[in-house]
Amino acid sequence: MSAAGGRAQPPQLWPSLCCGMTSGLPQPLPRLPARVVVVLLSAPLSPEEGEALSAQAGPELRLECYGRRVVCYCPEGTAEPLETVGRLLAEWTPLLPGRCRLARAGVGEPAAGPEELAESYRTARLAACSGPLFPQRLVCRYTPWTGEWESYPDQAEARLIRALRSGEDTVQPAGQLCARLLSGCRGDAAILEGWLELYCAGLRRACGQVGADWRPELDLEACFTPRELSRRMEELADRAAGLLAPDSRADHPLVARTMAIVESRYPEPLKLEGVAREQFVSSAYLGRIFHAHTGQTFRDYLTRVRLGHAARLLEEGASVSAAAAAVGYEDPNYFSRVYKKQFGYPPKEGRR
Repeated sequence: MSAAGGRAQPPQLWPSLCCGMTSGLPQPLPRLPARVVVVLLSAPLSPEEGEALSAQAGPELRLECYGRRVVCYCPEGTAEPLETVGRLLAEWTPLLPGRCRLARAGVGEPAAGPEELAESYRTARLAACSGPLFPQRLVCRYTPWTGEWESYPDQAEARLIRALRSGEDTVQPAGQLCARLLSGCRGDAAILEGWLELYCAGLRRACGQVGADWRPELDLEACFTPRELSRRMEELADRAAGLLAPDSRADHPLVARTMAIVESRYPEPLKLEGVAREQFVSSAYLGRIFHAHTGQTFRDYLTRVRLGHAARLLEEGASVSAAAAAVGYEDPNYFSRVYKKQFGYPPKEGRR
């Protein structure tokens, strides 16, 4: 309660334009001066797991868990920030469930007051989001680019949109756009994050022109390597391609049923002939109408669905042979060749 009028003062808020948080500043405030450290995990924590991490923190540290993001307040005068982060990583590893790994950590600038604490959080978060820019670093500090800025690569985006509208393969143009974003942002995660928002806005605008109300989102906090960022951009492009197709699968029940069969039974040894027989049509007719409505063959669609699921399994830590078997490939060597042809790199490099 305040002394004047007996009313409690409203909580001081994080400056939302500075760091994107609209909740109240941590109460009570950490002992200042301090630095904020943001640790990103490969999967979100449950509330119970977050409490277990907080209980393990030393008396000088404050932890707050927000899903896959863990925020730590390290008072100045304790160990060096990088040493503190190293100790935290060593302590947290045994507590994390198998599905969850420590992915990246970012160290913010020192803060002497609440306003600077918010800025320390902003820089720590941007540093933690620098994985696609500096994949070899586990702990980063944010360094803003101060030189001449490059403009957003509109032409590369336009090539991707043309491919989406024409039904062409989008893997190459999406990968080229991702490479332009990574090289053009000059190692500045803030620029990269802004450009990814423009990318999503471009996909939304293109889909809106055909009456599709879609709001794509790409979370940079969930991308820890350049390949993961490229893969997520490709996934959004694939979704946009389905919305931009002149004939959607919903326009033809036979195509819709075929795609549903593939999506639900992709680990099985599916063949066009067998799927056609289940629907009492010839394989030639089903193959022809499927290609007309999707722009791809039945086999290509089955391969894309399988490899999409395999990529997620590898990202979660599955072995190459286990991922291959889980999505319907009996021969891991053949799976590796197909995977590399699709993504441009072998499956072992897709594992974290």
